[in-house]
Amino acid sequence: MRKAKRRTAAFLGAVTIAGTAGLTALAPSAYAGTVTMDAACKVPVIGDKNGPQEIKVDFDTTEGPAGATVTATVDLGPPPITSPFALTGAKAQSTLQLTMSGAATGQIDLAGPEVTLDIPANVPIDPAPFTKTFVVPGGAADGELKFVPKGTVNVTEVSGFGRQEAPCTFTPQSGSDGVVASFTVKPLAPGEVTLTVTPGEVEPGGTVELGGSGWPAGTPTVELCAAADCVADRFASQTAAIAADGKLSGSAVLAGTVEPGSYTVKVTAGTGAEAKVKEAALTVAEEQAPVPAITLTPASGDVGAKTTIAGTGFPADQDVEIVGLKADGSRTSDPPVEKTTDAQGAFSAEYTVGDKDTAKIKASSGSASAEAAYTVNSDDPPPPSDPNGVEVTVPYSCATVVSGFDIDVPVMTPTLGVTVLLPSRAAKGDTVDVQVAFKDRVISDIPSVAGDLQNGLHGMVTPTMKVVVSDGVNAPGFIPVTTQAFDVDMSPGGKMRGGPLTGTFDVPGGGTFSFTPGELQLVIAASAGPISVTATSTCTPTADVPVSATLTATGEPGGPPGQQTGGGTAGSTSGASAGSAGKTGGSTGTSGGDLAKTGTGGSTLGAFALVAGTAVLAAVGVMLLLPYRRRVRARS
Repeated sequence: MRKAKRRTAAFLGAVTIAGTAGLTALAPSAYAGTVTMDAACKVPVIGDKNGPQEIKVDFDTTEGPAGATVTATVDLGPPPITSPFALTGAKAQSTLQLTMSGAATGQIDLAGPEVTLDIPANVPIDPAPFTKTFVVPGGAADGELKFVPKGTVNVTEVSGFGRQEAPCTFTPQSGSDGVVASFTVKPLAPGEVTLTVTPGEVEPGGTVELGGSGWPAGTPTVELCAAADCVADRFASQTAAIAADGKLSGSAVLAGTVEPGSYTVKVTAGTGAEAKVKEAALTVAEEQAPVPAITLTPASGDVGAKTTIAGTGFPADQDVEIVGLKADGSRTSDPPVEKTTDAQGAFSAEYTVGDKDTAKIKASSGSASAEAAYTVNSDDPPPPSDPNGVEVTVPYSCATVVSGFDIDVPVMTPTLGVTVLLPSRAAKGDTVDVQVAFKDRVISDIPSVAGDLQNGLHGMVTPTMKVVVSDGVNAPGFIPVTTQAFDVDMSPGGKMRGGPLTGTFDVPGGGTFSFTPGELQLVIAASAGPISVTATSTCTPTADVPVSATLTATGEPGGPPGQQTGGGTAGSTSGASAGSAGKTGGSTGTSGGDLAKTGTGGSTLGAFALVAGTAVLAAVGVMLLLPYRRRVRARS
């Protein structure tokens, strides 16, 4: 079986589900919840993978006011997939999505850290637990807040192959509500207020959402504090408001000039004795430089096909050079393409892949560069497809020789329905399976030509066919196909069954190959007591035979296909002159004549159409030539 290069892409798809495997295990808290969900995962290249997955979520506290901060420990069990290949140094990160119901609605995302890990082959990946802090919605009502796993987003990045993402969607199993954890929202103590700021970390110019409860009526003031220095102008804008029930909501946009560091968001509302002040932590992160990335649409194609490259994260308003790379990192023979990025550092360009050795596309602008994998179909075709082939009609002339007996057996001229089966696509150097099939595996009905003398007589049949193969350029060759000898009970009224015939074809090079049924040979050994008889029927096509199957192979042209000596060529008429009817041994001549009638008109089965019967029954005819006393002694 040929191993295609696309298997590389397959393990990249498999490993995207790895998540945060390899983290140090954490001790579970006292508040543990476990649920088994039905996971449906969409994995790049590999496709959909479904199965059960156990999810465990522990909260460090299970009750408190709206706006309370909760630390969750997440333990994602093995997802329904394994990697078919071992992989080292993969970067992986998983995020668990939880849907809220009851005291509040919405979704919280618990993102695990990015880790570098080694993935074993064909072993379930069991991610280690991680912890993540989240805030109970500030607008949550009093009562129970339930959390149900909605899904995971699993991201893996492998050098040279870019970012791969595999989302999994969870469905509760039958009889389960899917709840993995709950939190009881308690009413605030008199005079107490809460404040939530989400997310807890943003870059300059980022937006945070505000929430809380217990606030007095009025318009709140929102400030960003560095230590005791609280300034409202550190927010470019804000929409905070307090409803009649004391719920705080709205958002605030950080000014782009805010320096990275640790801050608090301070909210003040009310006057006099009713004035309330609350602060919540906020981290202003370093603004991350954009990471150059490119995507290819499509990411594969034939030689000469075009792909569209979409790039992001490159320097703004700068020239980008796009080139093809071979597997060893050297440039391909295709000319580079140049494009200029827009003000956001993005670009789109069309690139023609003319070099069959292209393995990647690379875009560069100064020190910024990104690569993406590309597959040339002519270099890496799909694995051979399901067998193809059509039944064709083959007129044969069959000459039969009985070893050790000087006897003429009549030439038979049956017409057969034969189907050659093999893959439709392959590549130079592949070895593909070839079959010759016959309808229902029935070779023949067993006619009565010797009466009770046939009862209990058995023959071992070994059929072989030479399938003619041609590439239209070199001299045709042949592929021998055969099967193990099989036993045939020659009692009248039975059926002769066998096949299919099998063999292999070594693809010598690129091109289109045709396959046509050719010479058919059947060797039959029959015995009765100490008497053994072997008959061989060689059947040669008497006219041109239509092509039954074709195979298209990629790669450079090669030498002649198949074996080049001893082949029976389709369309040969040599068999018609072999043998003559009944010059000696009249009994056999008579039996042969009856057999001819059976072979040409007594069967519509598209198998061997009685050709094997010809040879076996010829052997029976030889048995009839033996002196009567010898037959009696043999049967006794």
